[in-house]
Amino acid sequence: MKKKQKLKERICALVLALAMVLTWVLPDAGMTVQAAGGTEVEYTVSVTDEDGALADVSVSAQTGDTAAVTAKTGQNGKATLTLTKDAEYTVTLAKEGYETHTANVTPTEQNTQMNQKLRFKPFTITASDSTIAGQNVTLQIANPVAGVSYQWTANGASAAPTSGTGTSFNITCAAAGTVNVTAAAKGQTASKSIIVNKKTINTSDISISLDPDQGAVNKISVTVAGFPADAEGQVTLQYSYQGSTYTKTASKTKDITSVVIVLNAEQDVFFGKLNCTVSYANDALYNDFSGVNKDAVYRKTHELTSEQKIELDTDNDGKKEEVYGQEITYGECIDKTVELKAEDVKDRVVTYSFDENDTESQNIVTISEDGKISLKEDGHSGTAKVIVKAAETDDYAAAQMEYYIVAKPKAITVDVSKNLTVKDASKVYDGSADITVGAVVDGTLLVNGDDGTNAEKDVLEIEGVKGTLWNTTEDDADPSTVSNEVKITADSFKEAELSSKWYEITYKGENVFEGKTTVTRRTLYLGTSDIADCNYELDMFNEIQSAQAKVVTLNKDADVKDNGFVSGENAENTGIEIPHVTVELNKVTYDEVDGKILIAVTEENAPYKDAIVPNITTENAGLNYRYEVIPAGNAMYPDNIGDLTVKQQSKVEKDILDALEITAVLPNGEPTPASDRLYYQAGADELWTNGSEVGTKLIFKIKESSEMSKLYDQVKVYVKSTDLIGKDGSDGVTFKEDTDKNINVKINLKKASRPWTKTEKIDFTVHVDSTDPRFTFGQWGETKVASDTLRQVISFNQYKKSYYSFENVSASDVPQAVLASENAYSGVKASAYYVWKLDGPQASDVGFDEVNAKIEAITLDQWVSLGEEEKSIPVIKAESGELKNLQGEYIVLAKVSDNVGHTCVYASNGVIVDVEEPSISITGVDSSQYYNADVPFTVDVEDGKILNEETGKEDTVTTSSIERVTVQTYCEGKETYKEEYPVENENADDKKSGYTLEQIKKMAHKTISEKVKASNNNSNDVLIKVTAQDRAGNKFAASQAVKIDTTVPEITVSYNNNDVKNDKYFSAGRVMTIEYKERNFDENKATFNLKVGDQTMEGVTLTELINTGESRYGIKCEFESDSEEDTEDTKRTDGRIVTYKLTFSKDNDYKVVPSYKDKADNENAEVKYEEGTKAGQEFTIDKTEPEISVKYYINGSETSVSAEEANRLYTQENVKAVVSIKEHNFIIRDKFSNDPKQMTFTVTATEELEGEAVDTEAYVTDANNQGDKKWQPAGVDIYEKEFEFTKDANYSLAIEYKDLAGNNVTYAPHFFTVDDTVPEGKVAYTTNSGEETWWNKFFDLITFNRFSNKDVPVSFESKDTTAGVATQEYYKAYEPMSKDEVKGLSDDEWTAGDGFTVEPDEQFVPYLKVTDKAGNVDYFSSEFAVVADQTKPEIEITNLSTPRNGIFKGDVKLHIEVTDPENNKTYSGLEEVWYDVKASGNVVKEVRYPSLVDNSANPVKGNQSWSGDITIPAAEYNSNDVKVQVHARDFSGNVYDSEIVPLKIDITHPTIAVTYDLNTPLNERYYKDVRTATVVVTERNFDESAVRFNITNTDGTQPAISGWTHSANAGVSDDATHTCQVTFAADGDYTFTLETTDLAGNAAADYTQDKFTVDKTDPEVEFFDIEDKSANNGTVAPGVKYSDVNYMESGVDITIKGAKHDKTELSGNRTNIANGESIKMEDFKHDEETDDVYTMTAVIKDKAGNETEKEVMFSVNRFGSNYIFSETTEKFLDDVYANKPKDLVVTEVNVDSLVFNGISYGLDGTKKELKAGSDYTVKQSGGEGSWKEYTYTIKKENFEKEGRYSVTIDSEDKATNKMNNKVKECNIDFVIDKTPPTVVITGIEESSYRADEREMTINLSDNTAVKCVDVIIDGKSVATYAQKEIEKAGGKISYMIEGASEPQKIEAAALDMAGNETTSEMHKVLVTSSVWIQYINNTPLLIGSILGIVLVAGGLIWFFVIRKKKEESK
Repeated sequence: MKKKQKLKERICALVLALAMVLTWVLPDAGMTVQAAGGTEVEYTVSVTDEDGALADVSVSAQTGDTAAVTAKTGQNGKATLTLTKDAEYTVTLAKEGYETHTANVTPTEQNTQMNQKLRFKPFTITASDSTIAGQNVTLQIANPVAGVSYQWTANGASAAPTSGTGTSFNITCAAAGTVNVTAAAKGQTASKSIIVNKKTINTSDISISLDPDQGAVNKISVTVAGFPADAEGQVTLQYSYQGSTYTKTASKTKDITSVVIVLNAEQDVFFGKLNCTVSYANDALYNDFSGVNKDAVYRKTHELTSEQKIELDTDNDGKKEEVYGQEITYGECIDKTVELKAEDVKDRVVTYSFDENDTESQNIVTISEDGKISLKEDGHSGTAKVIVKAAETDDYAAAQMEYYIVAKPKAITVDVSKNLTVKDASKVYDGSADITVGAVVDGTLLVNGDDGTNAEKDVLEIEGVKGTLWNTTEDDADPSTVSNEVKITADSFKEAELSSKWYEITYKGENVFEGKTTVTRRTLYLGTSDIADCNYELDMFNEIQSAQAKVVTLNKDADVKDNGFVSGENAENTGIEIPHVTVELNKVTYDEVDGKILIAVTEENAPYKDAIVPNITTENAGLNYRYEVIPAGNAMYPDNIGDLTVKQQSKVEKDILDALEITAVLPNGEPTPASDRLYYQAGADELWTNGSEVGTKLIFKIKESSEMSKLYDQVKVYVKSTDLIGKDGSDGVTFKEDTDKNINVKINLKKASRPWTKTEKIDFTVHVDSTDPRFTFGQWGETKVASDTLRQVISFNQYKKSYYSFENVSASDVPQAVLASENAYSGVKASAYYVWKLDGPQASDVGFDEVNAKIEAITLDQWVSLGEEEKSIPVIKAESGELKNLQGEYIVLAKVSDNVGHTCVYASNGVIVDVEEPSISITGVDSSQYYNADVPFTVDVEDGKILNEETGKEDTVTTSSIERVTVQTYCEGKETYKEEYPVENENADDKKSGYTLEQIKKMAHKTISEKVKASNNNSNDVLIKVTAQDRAGNKFAASQAVKIDTTVPEITVSYNNNDVKNDKYFSAGRVMTIEYKERNFDENKATFNLKVGDQTMEGVTLTELINTGESRYGIKCEFESDSEEDTEDTKRTDGRIVTYKLTFSKDNDYKVVPSYKDKADNENAEVKYEEGTKAGQEFTIDKTEPEISVKYYINGSETSVSAEEANRLYTQENVKAVVSIKEHNFIIRDKFSNDPKQMTFTVTATEELEGEAVDTEAYVTDANNQGDKKWQPAGVDIYEKEFEFTKDANYSLAIEYKDLAGNNVTYAPHFFTVDDTVPEGKVAYTTNSGEETWWNKFFDLITFNRFSNKDVPVSFESKDTTAGVATQEYYKAYEPMSKDEVKGLSDDEWTAGDGFTVEPDEQFVPYLKVTDKAGNVDYFSSEFAVVADQTKPEIEITNLSTPRNGIFKGDVKLHIEVTDPENNKTYSGLEEVWYDVKASGNVVKEVRYPSLVDNSANPVKGNQSWSGDITIPAAEYNSNDVKVQVHARDFSGNVYDSEIVPLKIDITHPTIAVTYDLNTPLNERYYKDVRTATVVVTERNFDESAVRFNITNTDGTQPAISGWTHSANAGVSDDATHTCQVTFAADGDYTFTLETTDLAGNAAADYTQDKFTVDKTDPEVEFFDIEDKSANNGTVAPGVKYSDVNYMESGVDITIKGAKHDKTELSGNRTNIANGESIKMEDFKHDEETDDVYTMTAVIKDKAGNETEKEVMFSVNRFGSNYIFSETTEKFLDDVYANKPKDLVVTEVNVDSLVFNGISYGLDGTKKELKAGSDYTVKQSGGEGSWKEYTYTIKKENFEKEGRYSVTIDSEDKATNKMNNKVKECNIDFVIDKTPPTVVITGIEESSYRADEREMTINLSDNTAVKCVDVIIDGKSVATYAQKEIEKAGGKISYMIEGASEPQKIEAAALDMAGNETTSEMHKVLVTSSVWIQYINNTPLLIGSILGIVLVAGGLIWFFVIRKKKEESK
């Protein structure tokens, strides 16, 4: 019961939901409520308000105690109630916002409606009572009624907006006052008054500024700012100074925020304190304010002057000018004073000082507080500038002047032979006879003190006098030279310095002075350099002693002076031979071998200290030098006695390998041949050994025949990196690891008695091979070793139906998991194979025992040898026989051996050869039956059984098993379904590896249950197809036919006549066309339900209707067509259409409903009616036309009204019209239809009187039966109605009526007029204003007070609103007349017309008479008379101001005289005098100033003249193009314009702008290029001669100044520019400034001085002690020196870089040189590591950014060649891995030429020698004096194979140095890998997952290593995993897919180390936990759901609409 109840509830809920849908789609309608009991009538209530029909009114009708009948009015304002006839009801009308109305009504057959107008309730407005001007005010309706439009109006206080609509209203009042707001709605109004107060100006915002605000001036501009922009009032400025107070006012206008008031001094100038006070008033919007103050002090200026003047070049421009100052010479014996003019001081305090930055002046003089000047005793001559200042007082401003003092030295002349004394001197030999001495000047030439007053004489000494040795002698006993005389001349004093700078000496004469001078022999200190690159070898001692001692020059800081060679001298040009070095043997450890000294190798960082000493044999070195060993142990200078470091031999890898002798010893102590357990070639750096045997030793010894045996006696082997001692090779070394491994060991040779005497360690590799060789059966054959690991059964994964071979087989000694480049394996020696065929269908699974038994049974000759190049093993061959006989099961065995004796046999996966097809059967389908749903069927597939034709039974044969079965359905030849059924054995361990034989046999049968889906196979032509394929590729197919019809038949109906009226009425017959859309149509299954008139029939067949329809029902039925009549059954489609026609030719009521059911029992749904079909099931035909007539009555008498407009009837009486219509189908329930509109009643009424408009719509309403009176019957099918016309108007009446079927009748328009109103008239004339003035009445009092200066046209107009004017006449009087006098004029005195014209000098009064068509007459006149005057006024202008250079610098005052002259003793008088000022150019302005005279308010004759002054303000008209013009106009409109007065006004100061083309200095002021200054003076009236430049340069070169260029607006605009360029081309330090004034005397502001430096010279750089492109094997100690005037230490960047050495900063001995520095490097270390090709680069940048870059390239080759990789090759080798080879370019550099070179490479343990010319090329360059260069290009074709390469370049030079690139650590190792990685995504096999996220796995593998993998979703990378992450994850990356709202496209892209890239297969997956998202992404389900909902909703809507229409038609 509960389940049923729930079901009912759900059905009800569904019905309610559908009902809601119906309310959206069904049309609006008033609700009808029916009362119970009695005879009922439909009672209509029509409700209106002020705006018309009123909707949503609640209507209630109550009678007695019965329940009230209620309804609501619709949009038309009507509601229909079903009431009981003749019952009395109380009807109540109620609506929110309206007054409730109650009325009593009694419904009858005649009284069926009620009309009522509701009154809207009064309402109120809520708002603030007051506001502030400018603020927004919101007014709202209290309790507004929804849907009602409230109309707002506002007036007063400049409110805006003034109108609006809505329940609220926002206004803003722009002025103070009262605003009255009214709201109106539905005939009701409400008002609200709001007081608007003024706004307040915040006085803190008001500011006062004075211009100027200091100095003694006669005019001040006062700017009062801070006003609101909308303020408009009067500003009052009260100002006081010097005890008097003055007042000025100015107007503040809108849109400005400041006011300028100009003050003119009343007492010559403003002098002293000025006080200003501002107040504000007279603003309609803002309150008054006062009390804003501003004070300022104005002082007079008075400059300081002096009578003391000199001429001086103060600007350093070569021009002298007069300045204040005086000159003073040292020794004049008087002090000087700064003297000022007393009258200039003005009681101000005077001070004297220097500029704080002017240290130069402070070093020349001192000045006391009272201005006394003294020369400084320790000072010097020059020009000093003193700043003299006078402090400000209350009356005067401060003043300042510059005073210059030129201090000069005392000039004396010194006679060298008389006035000098010379001091003794000595020196060390310096290569010259020059000697520097000191001297003293005779005191008689000097002054007494610095001012001449002291008794003590000055003492003047001279130092640095350059003399010459005279009469020298040599002392053999003492290494020195002595002289008793020195010669001094006047030239000796050029570089001398005086002890006092106040003397200027002139020298003359010469003299030889006696005195002792000594010259000492110069010492050459000898030291030795460290020898750090001595290699341990047989000739090492002689090599050491070939080195030369060095001369060491000690600096002064070491307390050793005057040593070393003098400049320009060296050992070569002085003939001095520098001694060699020797070794102090007592300081070293050594041995003697073959008579040669072998010094033992030194311990690391422990050289033989001070072992290298100079070999000095004599002390003296020539005449001027002596030898001395440099002192040792003195900390003041470095130790220069050399240490000896003996290095172990390096770069001797080849020598060591050649000297090695390696043998193997078995565990039993017996040696073994190399070909057995040891694989080794003499001289190689690697060997292979068998690691399968424990205890085998390798013996390492030195060959006795090798030279290395003389130096060493032991081989050391270091197996582990931690092994620091090593193993003695003669004791044997054992190598054994659990797995194959390359063991990298170190080997060196050693002298047992000298622990540090040994070679460097070299790399040696021992390959321990413990692994059996491998065999791979190509792409498909899995390799299985026949050993204990083969415990599983062999799988079969190769299925063939033809001859077959294993391809790409290979034997290898490298496991698959190990890189082929790792050569720890000895390689394959031999391989062979054997093909094993099993026992056919009886064969069982093959395991370990069977395989090993078979291997044992195979004889040696049965193994087929596999050649090195063979890559194929045939399983079955064509020559073996027919395939049918060869089919069966096969396994291939392979045997492989490596080079160290490992042998292993491998088995392939099984191969099955199968040539027989599978068999198929299909059951469960009847091809003759029609189906309308899915059709099930069964499929059986069998493989491995064939029919034996001889026995008739099935035989079992070899089977490869069923791989897949494919089931397909086809509809009309197109595939509609396909499903693959793969057959697999779920018990298989690894399906990819294959199946066992037993598993294969179990997969030889497959049964499938399927069905044909009707949804996509709806056809008579459906086919089932099944295809089976076995694993060998044999296919077989079978098929079955099916018929399916699921299509619902469709019936479509159309009519030839759809011109329906009123839902069902037609005025002509109709033909129905009915179409049956059905593939399998049967006429007998088509039926009809009919209703004709009152007769109803159901189930009438189509055949019956064809045979008897016309005779029985009046319906003719005929077959029309069949679209597939001749089409066979299987070809027919659902588009087949069978058509019939039904003809309805008689008037009647018809209803026709067709239906149909097809052969598959599909029934039609709803009948479809063609779009546009009307009344498809039910309709009526009516063809009769109606008739109409109209009669007119006036006062009860019938009259005639014409249908012609020209014959219109005119009457002043009411007109009645009676309309009659004859029609059977006249109306429906007293309502005319609008489908089409039945009644078109047209009344026009034009020319109504104002306020008396005719309501023509009332006639229309009445005619449409919507008024109180209805159309009444007046006979059989005749209806009649009366219409009354009472108001004045021109009427027309027209009628068009249509019956319910649309038959119409027309009554043409008829015309008549009602009019009893008099006509109207107007009189007008036009005066000077150009506007006509009209009068529309008669004036009894007329005066002459109108003026004109031209003809006066007079015009008349008349009109009659209704009937029209009959006549219009005028009369022209010269004097005013009364109305009676005018009426008394005879008809002859009146003139018909529209007007006339009056010429000047005439006065007149016009009169007008108008008569309308009804005879009504009225009279009209003008109110004023006219006087004419044509003479213009006269004007004179006088300028009262004086310009400068034609330009005014301030306001301009003009005087004006204006008169209006008489003409013929008459004039009009001055009405207005005004002037305007126009400015263009700099100021664009045009202002018409307020009138000087304005009598327009009193237009009377008079006011003949006027005079006065006007002022043109310079601040407003600051322009060269100012035009002033005065205008005058008299009352008659005569205007005179004066001549234009042109003015030029300029109050703008020039501005100076200087820009530079270079603006980014280095180090604040330095520029490295020519700098150009562009000087731009902005000035309208430019004076080129007034520009003054002030420029200085330290080198004296002045810059070039170009001529001036001027902009196009020069002389016009203040923005005019005048430009010149100043080019600073010369180097130097510059200062720059300028100044100017314009033609009006306005001066530019001071320009701030610019200071900068120009330096275009690049620094100088020089390398020394090294040559570019040089190869060096001796001392290598290069140096570099650099200099620049603006040298910058931070700008030095000197580096050195080698091909093998990183770039480093250059280090060495640094020495300062002039404007720079010099660096000398130490000698490069003498070791093999140092050998390299170096580039020394010097980049020097000075302070200005000038940069010099130089480099020198050289090679250090003391130990053979150096190797350099090209840039491309270096990058290639750095990358290590590559997927394609490149040419390798290597350059070998050597001091000597090469006598041998060769190239080889190793690949996976195989070494290959390359051939010159074919495999590589060599390019040789270099000659004597340069290095030797060999460039090898190794062709990329050498490296096409995949693997790890190692390239060796061997060479030998002329010096027998043997070397290769590996020795020099320039390894050429790389890997070629062309195989891309594999990427497989698992974990997302399905297309959709209901979850928030889904994990997937990316499986990665590669033969090298995977570098990275990208996860790509929808084409974008969302995650990247690097190599380390991949390795850590073991090649399996897990990634979590986040949920999404739509399917995501997922793939992965992998990149290996060589750049090979692979992208996985793309997966499209939807991951979401939302059922809704899964639903909307399931397209078939979504579309099906939508169609279902639409069909259900459509059916319900159709049901309710049809039902409603049925109800309405009743």
